[in-house]
Amino acid sequence: MEETKEHISNSLLIQRRRMNLSQKHVARMIGHRGNSNLSRYESGEMLPRLETAIKLSILYQKPLAKLFPELHNRLVAQIVDHPPEKAVPRRRIYIDPVAEAA
Repeated sequence: MEETKEHISNSLLIQRRRMNLSQKHVARMIGHRGNSNLSRYESGEMLPRLETAIKLSILYQKPLAKLFPELHNRLVAQIVDHPPEKAVPRRRIYIDPVAEAA
């Protein structure tokens, strides 16, 4: 779990509500004892560990890029802004940014 300095928007709350699940139920399904961390994930206060994020992706049947579009787009921009060194043959890489989740 990573406490974030800024709010990172995500679609976790929307996805959970679409599936008509309670925080308590989802927390148990992903191996948490209580729902306080899930609440922090949904509010963008905290990022889940990779293992937990993958569990949420499986549960909600959505790729991580759709669950965390803001983070995904920021990471895509970082990769595009820092191309490989000249020693590596340059190839144009196109990475499709994910649109904001509804």
